[in-house]
Amino acid sequence: MPMPEPQPEGGVITSKNLIFGFIAIVIAMAFVYLFTVYFERYVERKEKEIEEELKELEDEGDVF
Repeated sequence: MPMPEPQPEGGVITSKNLIFGFIAIVIAMAFVYLFTVYFERYVERKEKEIEEELKELEDEGDVF
């Protein structure tokens, strides 16, 4: 049986590398999820502030 050709340097995938990669992907996905949740809340808060300011301007008669 012929020996397999050697892989280029760094081409060996071990279970440790797979576990590390999986954990890194999970952490990255968690950061993306948390960022989107935070951003959605931020947008909702800003929309509410803008609506309140617009209502104040309408009550004062400054809106044309």
